[in-house]
Amino acid sequence: MPVLRVPSVVLLTLVVLAFLFILPADAQGPQNISVVLIIDSSGSMARTDPSNLRFTAARQLVDLLEDGDEISVVLFADDSTVLVSLTKVTDAASKEAIKAGLTSVAPRGNTNMLAGLEAGLAELSEAISAASMDQQLDKVHQLGEQYQQSEAELKHLWEQWAEITEKLEG
Repeated sequence: MPVLRVPSVVLLTLVVLAFLFILPADAQGPQNISVVLIIDSSGSMARTDPSNLRFTAARQLVDLLEDGDEISVVLFADDSTVLVSLTKVTDAASKEAIKAGLTSVAPRGNTNMLAGLEAGLAELSEAISAASMDQQLDKVHQLGEQYQQSEAELKHLWEQWAEITEKLEG
């Protein structure tokens, strides 16, 4: 099971990064962003994050948002729950209201990452037009290709390391 979990985590990270760092090609100056945090609340979190640091990090991310940015927070375990629906940051008070919604939950259930991704995409679709969505998906595809290239490079380095180790031992 741990072998399957790592690629899933990498894929989830790539999707989140793609949506966090993508700006329109014709961007002029600062642009507002729409962020959907998808947080694991399954039973395994009792062991891997007993201090609920993922919620602390989520509150810190809210502090980094600028006026005009949007955020939504989705939890997943057996199914998904929208903890904070897509909300626009307008001032410090709106940030505090969003952070108040980021309450820790008791870990429970299994890890159904797909349910979290589907709910997150549904939330994000409120903020992204159809034309913009194509651009976002192109960027996700590009990130996936970059990851595959990095994976090939790492495999090549590993093979070189194995050859060196073999020569040293031989």
